[in-house]
Amino acid sequence: MNYAWGQQGYSSLVAKILTHNSLPFDNTKPYAEYWMGTHINGPSEVYTKGSSQLISTLINKQLPYLFKVLSIEKPLSIQIHPDIPTATLLNKAHPEIYKDANHKPELFIVISESFELLFGFKSLQGAYETVIELREVFSFKEAKEFIDAKNIITYKNFIDKLMTLSESESTSIIHKLIELSKLKNNDNSKLIQLLFNN
Repeated sequence: MNYAWGQQGYSSLVAKILTHNSLPFDNTKPYAEYWMGTHINGPSEVYTKGSSQLISTLINKQLPYLFKVLSIEKPLSIQIHPDIPTATLLNKAHPEIYKDANHKPELFIVISESFELLFGFKSLQGAYETVIELREVFSFKEAKEFIDAKNIITYKNFIDKLMTLSESESTSIIHKLIELSKLKNNDNSKLIQLLFNN
């Protein structure tokens, strides 16, 4: 998969896997993911006795997981993965978007020297303290409501608003955070950790 966040050309482990398996690659493109499994968007083949067949045909079923090799150069977007009941409903209602009914639990095995993962949201108290500290940055009403009444509903509303900001709103917040970071002599790369666990 040539997602923009992947590593460029042969520097990517994905490109090296392609080369090792005599598959074509373009050294000018980013290579982000290499899939192995039975997913409809990238089913794997097994070579046996001079011929190939899909894994799903060989084992006569779909695998309940998708094995991926990731070569990450840039931060990925926020990933939200449903549980099995939700995945089943989404697949049934919108199969053109949700290609399968499997849930998406993830297990990471890091083979690089450094890797940073932000997982989940801060606790109610942790998020509250952050929003209080950054009240001049988060000027929208949901932030004020969260400050005025700290509870799970106002926290959810704050996160909902944060995830659906317009481009101009998010740009404004990013600029305010960067300026605040400079004033406080903080590391800009840590800004995202203000709301998410790592």
